[in-house]
Amino acid sequence: MKPGKLKTTSLRRVIIFQCVLPLFAGLLIYIFLRSGTFINQLIVIPVSLKWAGSDNILIAFVRYNLPDLLWAYSLTAALMLWKSGTGTSSTYYFIIILAIVAASETVQIAFPDKFTFDWSDLGAAIAGSTLSYIANNPSFEKKKL
Repeated sequence: MKPGKLKTTSLRRVIIFQCVLPLFAGLLIYIFLRSGTFINQLIVIPVSLKWAGSDNILIAFVRYNLPDLLWAYSLTAALMLWKSGTGTSSTYYFIIILAIVAASETVQIAFPDKFTFDWSDLGAAIAGSTLSYIANNPSFEKKKL
């Protein structure tokens, strides 16, 4: 995403697919697959998802870690898009984003009565940011990874 290179249609597409859609998908997972959440208690969900109770590792990843991955992906995409108008180095900016993402997960350690820290959540958030950085960094487009 180079400054001045994004047309309005392209910019809209990036915002929808890189920022809004991952957040929305994470929200849907959180609402429909997580029990006991604030949102889940407010909304009566008529859908019965029998497989959501399974102890399968893939289902556990989707239920508990994928929302963090999608949140970090979306945040990184939005900040990289915002950064594209400045002259800041993408790598330097990405390191700052990683620090924000890591801090937002590790701050949960300080409040064990309100939050649950999990290393896999931290790993998912870092993976989401890294994937977004690769997908939204113009230097990777040139290398065709």
